[in-house]
Amino acid sequence: MIEADVEVFQERQPRRAHGDQEGVRRRGDSVVSPQPRVVKAVPGRTRSARTARPAALEWQEARLPVLGRLLATAWLPSVLLAGCLVALMYLLQTSGVATVGYDIQRLQVERDDWQLRNEQLRLELAKRRSLTWIESEAVGRLGMVRAEPTALAYLKITR
Repeated sequence: MIEADVEVFQERQPRRAHGDQEGVRRRGDSVVSPQPRVVKAVPGRTRSARTARPAALEWQEARLPVLGRLLATAWLPSVLLAGCLVALMYLLQTSGVATVGYDIQRLQVERDDWQLRNEQLRLELAKRRSLTWIESEAVGRLGMVRAEPTALAYLKITR
């Protein structure tokens, strides 16, 4: 390789205060010791030390558009949200079906009660229309007496 094509970048190390020990980590110190990074220069493309990025990130950004990157990072929450929505709709449907089923059963019992009551009323009406019941009520409750079959009374109608 030609040295003109290779740039060596050193990560900047934090300054240590006087008296700091070498093996002691402080807040903000990186866990991994900084290593020099070698970046190949691409012909016709210049780079500064600030914009140097790992090749893997450059490849991802070059291959995926913004919308694609958003979809690639948001697919799991989207799938979970869609699954939750499907489960919620399923629960709403099943609870609605169960509620309607209970309402139908309650209304059928109520209908049967009303049909029984209607039958009882029809029976009562038929009983009260019978001549034997009318006679027994007239004699018992109203104190009427049965007419003698030989007693005839003629009425003369004058005009």
